[in-house]
Order: sequence, then structure tokens, then C-alpha cells
Amino acid sequence: MQSLFEQYRPTTWDDVVGQGKAIRQIQTVAKRGGLGGRAFWISGQSGTGKTTIARLIASEIADPFCIDEFDA
Repeated sequence: MQSLFEQYRPTTWDDVVGQGKAIRQIQTVAKRGGLGGRAFWISGQSGTGKTTIARLIASEIADPFCIDEFDA
């Protein structure tokens, strides 16, 4: 059984709530030259969607089997 946060985690950019400015900036970068080959610094308070945004960026540039998530 999945945790609630995993079950309801946004899977598309349109599903993300409360991070309009960050999403617009990421989509602007994507339109200009793509997201691949770039580094992103994502910071903020706990529960604000950092991991979700990072997962969405990763899904834009890589296949799911090529994505590893590490917690520090």
C-alpha cells in the first residue's frame, strides 16, 4: 500500500499547486533550450513540493528506469 503523499503526489505540471512562479521559470528554461545538461537548486520549507518538482524535471529528461532518488 502506498503512503498518502505518494498516492496523491502530482504527476504533471498542471497538477502542482502553489508553485506557479517556479513552474513558469522551469517551463521557460525548457522552451529555450531544454532541461537536459542543467543543474537545478531547489530549496524551501518542508512540504512545499521540492521533491515533486525534482521528479517532474527528471521525468522530462530521462526514462523512469534511469532515475534514482537519494535522500540526504
